Amino acid sequence: MRRYRDNDIKTKRYGQVFSGERLGELLISMLPQNLSIKSIIDPMVGKGDLLKAAYAKYPQADVVLGIDIDGDVRERCSNAVPEAEILIKDVFKSDEVEITDGWDLVITNPPYIRYQTLKSNPEIGLPDGKELRDGLINHILSTKLLDDRERWLYLEISRSYSGLSDMAVPSWILCASIVKKGGYMAMVVPETWLNRDYAMPIHYLLLRCFEIVAIARDVESAWFKNAEIRTCLVICKRKENEPIESSFSDTVLLELKSGIKNQESLVGNMKYKGCTGYEADTVSVVQTESWYDHRIALSSDNVRKAFKKRSDINGLVANYDDLHKCIFYIQHQVRQADYHRLTEEAASHYTVMGFDLDNYITQGERFISPSRKKPFKELSAVITNEKKLVTNLKDFGICSPH
Repeated sequence: MRRYRDNDIKTKRYGQVFSGERLGELLISMLPQNLSIKSIIDPMVGKGDLLKAAYAKYPQADVVLGIDIDGDVRERCSNAVPEAEILIKDVFKSDEVEITDGWDLVITNPPYIRYQTLKSNPEIGLPDGKELRDGLINHILSTKLLDDRERWLYLEISRSYSGLSDMAVPSWILCASIVKKGGYMAMVVPETWLNRDYAMPIHYLLLRCFEIVAIARDVESAWFKNAEIRTCLVICKRKENEPIESSFSDTVLLELKSGIKNQESLVGNMKYKGCTGYEADTVSVVQTESWYDHRIALSSDNVRKAFKKRSDINGLVANYDDLHKCIFYIQHQVRQADYHRLTEEAASHYTVMGFDLDNYITQGERFISPSRKKPFKELSAVITNEKKLVTNLKDFGICSPH
């Protein structure tokens, strides 16, 4: 592979605009809460910023893989995500993207290389446009992750997308083909995918095979320094291949301006209901009762407002916004310590809960009630719940908080 003395020249020719940790955190935060992610791949991994953010969110993942064609980034990526396997090769010719049933999470920031560069600079060590298309078609013909109907669809799109397309288009198609049914694809892509004619095949593919969960737009070009175009973050969930007329998604569209970012986060200055940053959208802060007496932050999905006794409300009707007490509603989550006790089959159904909630349950198990002289655990404050899956009993910790 050709070596460059001038990093700026190399960056331009390889289309390398590395994501950065803040962008990785934002992209991961857009995924739905409480996912069970056991396999993660970044097929154009670069320095590993996105893979690092993904593994930090889903440390229970058993398979973590990064692939990149640029050998110079391998050491940096391995240092960023030491738990991952990092391969240096052309992903369009890689057998390693094939795993049983596909990947739970495919996350990447494809290199932004215009078709003119792919056509006129074969000496830079990257495949040209024809090689990309041929590699993509060969992958689709050989993959076991697509059924016959899907294979036909992917082949038609791969053979017919415009020669004016930038590298993001074949990258979209490759990534989409390796996502597990029910799995997620998280992409950093140029804004051109929304409005350029050559991106129409991608729109069609997504409508047929994916639910578009969320889109975030960098409306003021604030995420990347010296980037030539604005950027989008896209979260999609793989579904069964279905006709366009049957396709429907409730998509969240975020238009993010430069004023909400700070040094720590791209949304660090975003405020809502007294919370800032990511907490403004997905986290509730709860003041616990006297036995624990701490404020704890946890996912809003884990909180259900309630009243403890009739005198907590006035009249016959309670306004939900006026309720000031809550219970913790925990589904498909376990503590870190309990997760390792699960069988492989049971573990696929659960994720690791956040630190504050984990600590609350752990302290509850140890607390001795002053009046009863017994631990909360014996009073059913924190109990072991047994769920029968197939023929075996799986143990996991669940709490019913006081």
